[in-house]
Amino acid sequence: MNNRIALERPHVGSTSARTATGSTLLVVMVLLLLATLFVVFALNVGSFEQRTSGNDLRAKLAQETAESGIALGVEYLNANRTLFATNDTWRECGASETDFPCGAVPATRRATMFTYMAEGSGGAALADRLLPLQAELADSSVGGFGATRQVGAVLCRVREIPATGATPAGTECTDSLDDASTTWVATLVSKGSLTGEGSSATVSQTIGAYNIFAAGVGTPPLVASGSVDVGGGMQVVTSPDAAGSGVPTSIWSRLDVGANGTPNTCYFDNFIRQGGSNSGPPGYFDGIAVCDTCKCPTDNSLSFGKGADFCEGMDIVDIESDPLNVAGCPTTANANIRREEFPEDLFAFLFGQSAWTDVNRGGIAEGDACTTAALDCHFGEERIILADCKYPHPTTGAEVTASLPADTCYLLNIRNKIHIGDGVDDQAQCDALGADSEGVIWVHEEAIGDLPGFAGGCDRIRGLNQFGSPSKPVALVYDGSLTQVNGLVMYGLAFLREPNSSTTLDPATGGSAVLGVNGNMTIYGAAVVQGKVQSGGGGSAAIVYNKDVLFNLINNPNNINPASIPGSWTDRLRY
Repeated sequence: MNNRIALERPHVGSTSARTATGSTLLVVMVLLLLATLFVVFALNVGSFEQRTSGNDLRAKLAQETAESGIALGVEYLNANRTLFATNDTWRECGASETDFPCGAVPATRRATMFTYMAEGSGGAALADRLLPLQAELADSSVGGFGATRQVGAVLCRVREIPATGATPAGTECTDSLDDASTTWVATLVSKGSLTGEGSSATVSQTIGAYNIFAAGVGTPPLVASGSVDVGGGMQVVTSPDAAGSGVPTSIWSRLDVGANGTPNTCYFDNFIRQGGSNSGPPGYFDGIAVCDTCKCPTDNSLSFGKGADFCEGMDIVDIESDPLNVAGCPTTANANIRREEFPEDLFAFLFGQSAWTDVNRGGIAEGDACTTAALDCHFGEERIILADCKYPHPTTGAEVTASLPADTCYLLNIRNKIHIGDGVDDQAQCDALGADSEGVIWVHEEAIGDLPGFAGGCDRIRGLNQFGSPSKPVALVYDGSLTQVNGLVMYGLAFLREPNSSTTLDPATGGSAVLGVNGNMTIYGAAVVQGKVQSGGGGSAAIVYNKDVLFNLINNPNNINPASIPGSWTDRLRY
């Protein structure tokens, strides 16, 4: 008998084998399904990210297109400042108007603001309310997309503060040109769109315009931080209300006004009528009465020379050791002014930009009154230096950062000026000065940074027989001394500035600039000198105050500088 135990082997086709095989297949299929789902999910995520990235790119391109419209709009308004003088290209926004671009400004003042429009169009259609800038942009300029740009402007003419009555609580817009000041505020609205992509952006930015001049139309005809020696036959026609209603000022100095010869000061009416009867009749030029050879009549002069002495009238405002007139003068001289009554900083007096600071008050405490003897009290003798002055380079237009005096930085940032000394066509610009000149003209012989200066300082200015005009006057900013002036007939303001390299002023002289007048010269307007004034020689030199000339200079649209108002940029609007 065979005692072996037989071991049974499963049959190949048994149920347990089939079950194991099926389970394995199921697991593989589930894993393949999950892998497929993961792949599909990954593809969806990638596609979503791609679409998101594309949308973000389009949004950024649209935003950049809109931003470029703001920049171009600012430059357009700056280059066409005469647009603000009339309503020919502006129509009033409706109080409830929300259309482009009026809807970008607050509803509370919208009815007193204006939208730009093409002249004569009425501004009803959107196309008529857009600034005339390039609208269609080439595909190559906007990341390979076609784009359009629409730019509009909303104007606020700031109401002038009344001379009498209550002062407004805040800035007000006015829809009347008669009530408007020279200050304006414009909100630029720009929409950028990518053609056929459904992507657009709207941004707005408010810019304000400020007058580059701080001095008013009542500026005395002759202002100097140093001494004034009026000699020969120098004539000065007074500013009749410079020191208050009916209180004339002809010469204003923080030092002494002296005389040698036969100088006179008088009112304009006496200068023209009585003075003209002795020197030929006056004429009219460009809307004002002019007389280059008139003289103040002795019997109706406010102040006049008496031999080596000067009979000072109420119109001479100065400080001297002996304020009394000599015997025989018909009037007593003005009492000495207090040192605090003369500007501490003549540049700030003219332009509103602090350039000099008083660091030495002669031992007099801040807040205490200055004494007459304390020459350095209330006198800015130290120049303010800006470590990070930013200005557009005259050659490249690129922004430059440099350490410069505050007044030099201010002049470099005046947008519309003739700059003789920047190395760009200096000789041609000097040769072109004359009757057609207008606005700010800055001349410096000394180099400023990489600006070379102009050798000789444009010497021909001294004898120009017409420099500017009554309706379009000039503001000559001349660094240093302008002497031997003979034959010049100028309409506007002459400012002789302390040269750029000086860092301190001498209180005893008031500065190193000198206005030297010899022979015939006439300035219709005013002269301001950071230093002294001296005149002599023959002829009949005159500085004739003229309110109309100074008004036209200050209110010339080219003498308004635009600047962005901080915090006004927004992209909250959608059009």
